[in-house]
Amino acid sequence: MFDYVSEAESVIKGLSKNRNNEILLNTSQLRKILSAITDVKNKVIVEAAKNKDKIKRISPELQMEIRFLKTILRYQAGRELEENNKKRITTNAVDEFIEKAKLIPRLDAIGEDIDKFYEYCKYIESLVAFHKYYSAIYKQENNTRGGR
Repeated sequence: MFDYVSEAESVIKGLSKNRNNEILLNTSQLRKILSAITDVKNKVIVEAAKNKDKIKRISPELQMEIRFLKTILRYQAGRELEENNKKRITTNAVDEFIEKAKLIPRLDAIGEDIDKFYEYCKYIESLVAFHKYYSAIYKQENNTRGGR
């Protein structure tokens, strides 16, 4: 079984930080990704409840929605890239996050397996939680050192 908790913590700790030691990936970027995944998760839960006596597989329609999450991930990375180009910033925090967390390959591995999808959702939730925690820790450390 995939230890998504340890992996999530490791990913967040390894993300790029600015000169004030703050994680470059901001909360709103992460929340947009979580929101898209939660929308699909809710549909999977409804479908699973309807089919409780059957084999737990994700329908082809919902498999397509899960695969579509890749476009949402890439869109968020592209939006940031576009904004960064205007500001002449070379780091793309969203793209770095997607790559370090291996979100696309993990999404591809779900297929019709409902348990893998739920595990993926828990992984995303863990990433969000550790991002919140370490963002607060790094900010507190910065304030203690006399930063902004």
